[in-house]
Amino acid sequence: MKALTIGLRGTGEQDLRDLARPVVKRLAAETDETVHFSLRDGDDIVVIAREDSTHAVRVFVEVGSRVPLRASSTGLAILAGLAPEEVDEVLRNPVDSFPEPIPSARELRAEIARTAERGYALNGSAWFRPHVTSLGAAVRNAAGRPFAGLTLAIPEMRFAAADEARLARLTMDAAEELSELISSA
Repeated sequence: MKALTIGLRGTGEQDLRDLARPVVKRLAAETDETVHFSLRDGDDIVVIAREDSTHAVRVFVEVGSRVPLRASSTGLAILAGLAPEEVDEVLRNPVDSFPEPIPSARELRAEIARTAERGYALNGSAWFRPHVTSLGAAVRNAAGRPFAGLTLAIPEMRFAAADEARLARLTMDAAEELSELISSA
């Protein structure tokens, strides 16, 4: 499945960005960390909106960046909401020309299971971006299918494990709010 997996009636990328903007801005303001809103496109996510932290040191991923599902917290959150055969299909497909190390299928399956149990993904500094911790939560369409996600991206030096539960709750609440907005649009 390589087509953009939005699954919304006539809602375009710009409409989604406009709908997501207040939620993304509020999550960034509540945490003072960078927030990304990304859409699933086949085996990847594409960042379509970003709100930056006000800190001098912050995580930066360009709008328009394409990242494999298996390399990001948003991707893991999306994978955790898919049927096992869909996950198998994604993990079977090779990842071409991605500069960062990607965990093995066995490691990914274990992390997908942990993500499904927690309700959010936690991507430590060993994946995708060195020295970055990110929390990801899936955004679902009216049918309950994950098609997008929010990422809260935090420089490792500022991430405290004691804050994980609070930050995860804020991220999941924002993703749920966005899911409801999209479902009612």
